Amino acid sequence: MFDGSQLPLAENIRRTKQVSDVAKSVGVSLEGELGSVPYQEGRDYIKSALTDPEEAIAYEQQSGIDALAISVGNVHRMAEAGTPINFDLVTKLEESVSLPLVIHGTTGISEQDIRALKRLRIAKFNVGTTLRQAFGYAIRRNMDKEPEKYDRQYFAGTAIDSLRQEAKRIITLLAPE
Repeated sequence: MFDGSQLPLAENIRRTKQVSDVAKSVGVSLEGELGSVPYQEGRDYIKSALTDPEEAIAYEQQSGIDALAISVGNVHRMAEAGTPINFDLVTKLEESVSLPLVIHGTTGISEQDIRALKRLRIAKFNVGTTLRQAFGYAIRRNMDKEPEKYDRQYFAGTAIDSLRQEAKRIITLLAPE
């Protein structure tokens, strides 16, 4: 994954193409981002911009990427689902480019919308926040149950089952219907 989404289009294409050339020389695929997926907690230096279908055509043709991360209302690090997805824009992007599409910020998307997105050409969903939440909340619960213990490795071990259950839930949600 190379993220040049904060750059002007021409510079994003130029830098992504450089990374793509290196990646392809060693047999590695490359995902690039166009538009800009914002962060829930806000980051002043991160702009929020929906993916423009016309720019997506140029990015696909010139950057050498194998998958395209898109901004269609999704938000990084959302603590809970509820962000509205612009399905009209997803459809326009599907019509504009042939690349597999990627969603960052899946944790902030409702299960209903995830099911709808997976029926489209979304090939990858990033789910890091929900996995970190399951792990972190389990550690917190277990620390409260055993206040006399302090070892971080011990508590990390106690959180594995919660992490496993969340991973299974996500895999089931994303599995073909």
